Amino acid sequence: MAFIPSFEKREVIEIQTKHNIAKKALGLIEEGMVLLIDGGTSNLQLVNLLPVDMKLTIFTNSIPVASKLCEYPNVDGVLLGGNILRQGHTTIGFQALESLFEIHADLCFMGIAGVDTEMGLTEANRQETTIKKAMIKASNKVVSMVISKKLNSRHPFKVGEIESLDIMVTELEPDDKVLAPYLAKGVKIL
Repeated sequence: MAFIPSFEKREVIEIQTKHNIAKKALGLIEEGMVLLIDGGTSNLQLVNLLPVDMKLTIFTNSIPVASKLCEYPNVDGVLLGGNILRQGHTTIGFQALESLFEIHADLCFMGIAGVDTEMGLTEANRQETTIKKAMIKASNKVVSMVISKKLNSRHPFKVGEIESLDIMVTELEPDDKVLAPYLAKGVKIL
């Protein structure tokens, strides 16, 4: 199991790579969509890139994402309630989970600690895993922005099979050989 640094430390690690990945993912978002945005520093980069006049509905369990949404006058932003997970700056627990049962999103942008073709999507924190599983069920498509060092890495708590991920956005070119096993499992690569 890898050590997961604090949100503040992760926010500056490979920031340019995360920014470039978020720029690729931005093309998936269309006016009028309902989005579910999980915690994570790459997801915060994505929100930073949203056009200020775009009309969207965004549900999030990320406190930094919710704070940033205050700058977007045409976004109907909803912070999922619950207990605060300090390390991730997210909400977890029964209230957040209950809210997810009432949501249906076009796209979910999921933050994830590890991605592996055999183990699937994994997390270091069990409480986050429960929320992420509910996010998958509440969404038409699941997208994850993954820096390449998270590929083929595993953490102790399973979120879902790799097939529960529809689109993976990375800094690598889609034909990079390290991505071949993910393509073979049906994951679209951007």
